[in-house]
Amino acid sequence: MIKSVTAAVALCLLNAGATLAEPRILAYGDSNTWGWIPSEAGFPTTRYPDSVRWPGVMETALEEPLNNVTVIVDGLSGRTVNTGYPEAQNGVAGEAFAGLEDIRAAVAAALPLDLVVVMLGTNDARSDLAVDPAEVGADVIKIVEEIRSLDGGVATTYSTPSVLVVAPPAIGDTSATPISAVTQGSQERSRAVATSIIAAGGEANFDVFDAGEVVTIDSIDGVHMTAPMHDALGRALADLAADMLVTDQ
Repeated sequence: MIKSVTAAVALCLLNAGATLAEPRILAYGDSNTWGWIPSEAGFPTTRYPDSVRWPGVMETALEEPLNNVTVIVDGLSGRTVNTGYPEAQNGVAGEAFAGLEDIRAAVAAALPLDLVVVMLGTNDARSDLAVDPAEVGADVIKIVEEIRSLDGGVATTYSTPSVLVVAPPAIGDTSATPISAVTQGSQERSRAVATSIIAAGGEANFDVFDAGEVVTIDSIDGVHMTAPMHDALGRALADLAADMLVTDQ
């Protein structure tokens, strides 16, 4: 009996060790990470199921090459790279939408992590914020630096995760819904934002994926991705994440 119990405990410990070794990824972004469903009304809306959103698609696609993978989603509709709103949004303080202010706590809360995927920049192209695209790229560098300097989070010994930045796809035609009120001229600005983020990756030596390579925003509101777009992006990011995680092991 003692041998059986000892064997069972040993097996449990082995299984626990395997669980702890499973890759963990944080997907950090805005409404397109949260899973906003575009609609003719523009807003309010609901979100896609976990399995449909790009983080969920990525998680499923990674199961074959990496076995069990956990993807934690931190998506806040309206989140920017580093710009707050003058007023609270639905009770959320305006400054709370600045990703640079929140990224360190978000990553620390999700540790242990092997990879952080950051996709921000769409809201920085809003006409009511007037953010210089060049500043967006510079602030993305700061976000990456915050992650790289986390050094174990809050009183833990976990290692620093790798970082993959996703330059968001360009905003499309927003004229069909009330979202157009804050997106006048955003198409051109969003392309400039993506270009700035891609250039920042070369400058600061971090991995960047241009979502515009696999996604063209032609949804009813011109901002949010449809289910097929989520699928395409999730699969593309899974390929990149698999290469990064295998390389890091």
